[in-house]
Order: sequence, then C-alpha cells, then structure tokens
Amino acid sequence: MLSGGTIEKDGNCPTILKFVEEFDISRYKGKWYTQYRTANKPILNCAQMDVIKTSKGYYIRNLSEHPKKNTPIINRFKIVGLNDTGVFNVSAIVLSESNTRELQTWIVDTDYKNYALQFSCAHLLKQKSLHDGLIVTRQRHPPEDLLARITLTVNEVGLDLADFQRVNQAGCIHKRHAPLTAPLKDNLGRMKNEDIITTEKISRRPTRKLAVGK
Repeated sequence: MLSGGTIEKDGNCPTILKFVEEFDISRYKGKWYTQYRTANKPILNCAQMDVIKTSKGYYIRNLSEHPKKNTPIINRFKIVGLNDTGVFNVSAIVLSESNTRELQTWIVDTDYKNYALQFSCAHLLKQKSLHDGLIVTRQRHPPEDLLARITLTVNEVGLDLADFQRVNQAGCIHKRHAPLTAPLKDNLGRMKNEDIITTEKISRRPTRKLAVGK
C-alpha cells in the first residue's frame, strides 16, 4: 500500500460491499506477493508485502524493485485500530480534511493460505479520494485460475478492476534486504517515529533515506 500504486479519484471512498468477518491477523502474517494493484501509471516490479508482529505491534512492510534501475524500494506502515472485523487502519500521512495519519484498510477477501484482496482509501480535499488496492498471493507465481477467480471478486465488491494493473514478478533479483524490524531514519540520520512512512533505497554505497510526508 502506498508504494507506487495509489490513484486519486473524484468523489468519496467507495462503499465496500464485502469484507472478511472474524478476521484473524495472526493467520494473515507472513509474506505476500502482489499480483495486481491500483495504478494509473507504470508501477514497480517484484512487489511483495510482509505482515509481521513485533513487540510494538503489527507492521506491513513493502519491498519492490524499480523497473529500470533494479533498485529495491522499501516502506513500512504500522497497523493501528486493529479489530476482528476485517477493517483496520494503517498509519500514513495523507492530505485530508481531518489531517489524519490513519488510512482505512479493508481485508475484502482472503483464505489466508493462498490469496487476499486488500483495499485502502483516504478522503482528500476537494471531494477527491486516494485509492490503494492489492491482489496478493502466497506464491510469487500462482496458478492463473486462482488469479482469475480473485479478479472476478473485485467488481463484485464495489471496486473497479479497470483501476488495477498486473505486477511483473519475473526476474526478481533482490531477496536480501534490511531486517523487518530495522530502525528507520530520515535523510538527516535522525530516528523516526515508527508510524511515519519511510522509504529506503538499499545499495552498496551510502544511501539516502527519505521520510515522505513530513
């Protein structure tokens, strides 16, 4: 979420017609590979999402690769407002009328073992909204019939499949990256609060780490 795949649309966030009841975050933990995501421009390759529990709570961490530079790009979000209804908030900074740092997220559908449809939305100024949808699977290269079944669900729940693009999962090279619990810093080397979006670019040379939305 919020990793090169958000789109801005006119109007408020859509009404989600379905989401997982009795959601179990402990079963949702682990690695997911992004197969489709919302986008209106070219998106990052090899996207994957890790859901991890730490002593400070649950986090979502995204890893993608730049399509031209083969540069890994990482960002991390803390899950807040967690409940068992399949709806929670992730901490994010968005331009909204309430100046909130929370982005509402729905687990629209999942069987925990194979696939999930996840959607986030935030109200923006001037009657617009920011949408971020993901179709993820436990396998990097899942069966096509599984993806076909999931994509049918998108329109059924009030979303628009035309807003989604297929993510390239071929030729992925970056498997080694910083630990999920590694502390994040801004571009001046200062420690950041864990509920602020931070994007890191990893290479063998000293890197610049940019805090987004500060």
